[in-house]
Amino acid sequence: MALYSLDNIEHTKILRLTTGFPYLDRSFGITTHGNIDSYGMPCGRIVFASGEPGVGKTRFGIAVTKSVNALGYKILVFQGEVRPQEFKQWTGNDVIYPARYLVSDDRDIAQMIVYIRQEKPTLVVIDSANMIDDYDKSSEIHGIMDDLKIAIAEIGSVCLMIGHLTKAGKMKGNSGVSHLVDVECSIIRVHTGNMKSFDGLSVVECMKNVVETSAQLKIAIQNMYKFVPGMFRYNIGKNRYGPSGGWALFRHNETGIEYLDSPDGIDQRFAELVYGNSGVKMPGEKKKSGSWREWFSR
Repeated sequence: MALYSLDNIEHTKILRLTTGFPYLDRSFGITTHGNIDSYGMPCGRIVFASGEPGVGKTRFGIAVTKSVNALGYKILVFQGEVRPQEFKQWTGNDVIYPARYLVSDDRDIAQMIVYIRQEKPTLVVIDSANMIDDYDKSSEIHGIMDDLKIAIAEIGSVCLMIGHLTKAGKMKGNSGVSHLVDVECSIIRVHTGNMKSFDGLSVVECMKNVVETSAQLKIAIQNMYKFVPGMFRYNIGKNRYGPSGGWALFRHNETGIEYLDSPDGIDQRFAELVYGNSGVKMPGEKKKSGSWREWFSR
């Protein structure tokens, strides 16, 4: 421990790693080097993403690892849910550099740290954070998390930890883990049983401009959901290296996941699908033929 004055502390800029989804990268934050802006997850830090079972946490993690691996970077995944043989089936046959994609079913955090220092991967995924349940005392959890953070910072990688949420929205297991990380995120289903999950979506904001009542808006959202099922949101909460409150919308498809919407941009195919079947005016377009009431009341 030491005492420093601000003028004697070297200013360092955080490096960033892409998720493979540019608009989600923007939600994590920006670092400017000269006249070059970079976006994405903060390197040398831990990103914690939690969600209820079946929402798509592991699928999201696989999509990110495959995107990073496609850039030639080394990936290290600690998979505590299934054996490596089954996990390989989940990744599919399109991993670009399989020799640089490492998988372990080791559940001991101390041993994981050994592997991290040994392999020096660009991206580490721990699926799931509930492996830390093996540590009973709060002091033990703080100790092992401090060791993990030091190892990640030393090699400059990004550590993506995946956790489980209960139906009540609480973290399953050691809830204290989320308070020890640098970025805290949640992955939630977007469905008509939770109308708040549609808040802020670009298409919903456009619908608000043409409907007359909240009941009509609800019907419009329900009809939209028929066209685009399987959606989920990646919400960014606490963020020590960028803005909080960012989000991106995705949906499951036959091969993985695909981006749909965020505050920074909507996928054109998603926009055309929804607007084209609603009669709602797309930005910069003339009003489509047909009445919005016809589509909303189907």
